Amino acid sequence: MRLGRITCGVLLLMVLWPIEGLSGGSSQDVKVDTQKGYLGVQQGLAEFNIAGLGGEGTVSLNLTNSSIRGLYNTSAGIGSMKNQASVILVNLLPNQYFSPFTSTLQIMNNNQVSLGEYDYISRLQANSLQGSGLVAINLSAGNFNNQFTCVALHFSKGPLNSPNSPVVSSAHLGGTANGEGLVALTNAQLQAVAAASGNIFTELAKGRAMALVEGDGFKDFSGLVAITTLAGHGNQVQNNLQMTINTGR
Repeated sequence: MRLGRITCGVLLLMVLWPIEGLSGGSSQDVKVDTQKGYLGVQQGLAEFNIAGLGGEGTVSLNLTNSSIRGLYNTSAGIGSMKNQASVILVNLLPNQYFSPFTSTLQIMNNNQVSLGEYDYISRLQANSLQGSGLVAINLSAGNFNNQFTCVALHFSKGPLNSPNSPVVSSAHLGGTANGEGLVALTNAQLQAVAAASGNIFTELAKGRAMALVEGDGFKDFSGLVAITTLAGHGNQVQNNLQMTINTGR
């Protein structure tokens, strides 16, 4: 049996767009192959020169007294010049050996930005949330941010480890050749997946950016939940939660 299901907060194609009247470029690319277990994400913000960037607003996600059953995936933000991608990936391969492969790259280079007055707030409210399933949430408040969140659930007989099978390389974010996960990355690994250089952010006026999480959270919820919230400017954030259930035991 080979089934795959994905929900994603962005289109699964390359998006490359110039900003009218401004130098620089922004790109976001999300690719998924459920049969091979591949998930690839690239996000980039580079060579922008912007004066007086600012604004105000609030983005809210209210899950109070809600119930989630199955898959829930959303991305929302307030501010300018940002990439957001959120993915839920399910692979059902109970009779096969399978090693998920995740490759991520975030780039933020040579941006020169002066910030005027700004007031950005992102708010997540989760009082008395109930249910079960897989949840991926992205919320951001600010400018010039790359943000990626993934929840992946795999059912397989185990990792690909036979002599004739491909082996997961070190590019597998937070993982090893036998498919076991790691809880942290070294500085070198972080630099390999989130590169930044030559950026100058200058604040010309007083500003505020806040990310708020309110309520008793997900204490009555069962399943896998990945929530990424950020506030400010020049952030590159990755949240990659993966779980494999071994059906071969």
